[in-house]
Amino acid sequence: MKIKINFFRKLLIFSTGIIFATVSIGYILNIFFVDDFYIYRKKEYIKEIKVRVDKLQNDPEELEDYIDTLKEVDGIEVKILKNKNHKMMGHSKYQEIDNKKWKNQTFKISTIPKIGVKLLTYNAPLKNGKYIFVRTSLSVMNAHKHEIYLFNIITTIISILVALILGRIFSKKLTRNIEKLNKKALEISQMKFSNDIIINSGDEIEELSKSLNSMSKNLNSSINNLKSFVSNASHELKTPVAVLSTHIQALKNNKILDESKRKKYLDILMRETSEMNDLINNLLTISRISSPDYKIKLEKINLKNLIEDSLEKYEILELEKDIEIIKVYRELSILGDEKLLKLAINNIIQNALKYGKEESQFLIYDKDDYLYFENEFQGKLSEEQLEELYVAFARGENALNEKIEGNGLGLSIIKSSLELCKIDYGIFIKNNKFIFKIKLN
Repeated sequence: MKIKINFFRKLLIFSTGIIFATVSIGYILNIFFVDDFYIYRKKEYIKEIKVRVDKLQNDPEELEDYIDTLKEVDGIEVKILKNKNHKMMGHSKYQEIDNKKWKNQTFKISTIPKIGVKLLTYNAPLKNGKYIFVRTSLSVMNAHKHEIYLFNIITTIISILVALILGRIFSKKLTRNIEKLNKKALEISQMKFSNDIIINSGDEIEELSKSLNSMSKNLNSSINNLKSFVSNASHELKTPVAVLSTHIQALKNNKILDESKRKKYLDILMRETSEMNDLINNLLTISRISSPDYKIKLEKINLKNLIEDSLEKYEILELEKDIEIIKVYRELSILGDEKLLKLAINNIIQNALKYGKEESQFLIYDKDDYLYFENEFQGKLSEEQLEELYVAFARGENALNEKIEGNGLGLSIIKSSLELCKIDYGIFIKNNKFIFKIKLN
């Protein structure tokens, strides 16, 4: 069975392990390298002494004071010898300096018999022809080595104890925030969306909480929109299906219908079938362009050609309502996806002609880097209702009152298409005219 260790314990063990490893490495380095490091530092210091003695050769009093200070403070004995054959007093007998070693600077470590004290000696020629002999004891290092090791052990124990206490406090606080995020994530998985996920910790946990909070809001909004979308789609399909079923039953059961009535029934069937086909195509379009897999191909598009093609496509609406189309624009080009822009332009023009007043004007013009579509409409539409028109199946009051055919998906398709192309757009009402604008990038 796999043992489960929670995040708090893992963090505590990890932080304590780091402290222990750090102190242990320091302890091991002390054991194996402290002697060499101590001797190395002594040698470097003795070399500096030799340089200083060279500089003080012309000032015997200051030189003597310097040598006395070295002996009293640092325990370093310095002798200035006049020739190579000079003899120095050792601890138990005279030690004669080996003349062969005076040619180069020489360090030597020796041990005094019986008492086992280690000495570091150094001899080298000076600039004035004399010679320097330096001797210092290394016994201080050996005497304090045991205390150093003991101090390291005590330091290790204290460090681990402090790490355990601080690590526990910090880990508990950190894991408390993570547990809260985990709880909120579990609630989201159960379709319970909360808006109080923000954790003010000033670190990545806070950023994660903000992302989770944003995800919760977006999921909640998306699911509500999806429910509304499915409900509206079902309602829109329910009516034509009922009409189709009723009229088909009438045609099937009533064999004595005259030709004019029969033709009327068939016209209704064709109209309802056409509306259902438009609705399904629009639903498929919205689904397709909303998919994350949809490929956007940005290129320079001739907008004038798209407008002309669309006007020709919906010419029947123009003629039925006797709408005058006024075009005041130059050669227009825009950066976007051709399929999406064509979809947007078709829906803009279709809506303008469909919901426009009879015997009115439909203006298409460019001004201040924007392309405008302006048409008169019947009924009432407030500024507050404009944004709602972008929602799928939303239709203005004039469309409902006038019983204009449609399913309220046009502006939703326009919105999705232009946003995918990263094109700025907007709608507003002015002098009872509906105006849609597109930024010419």
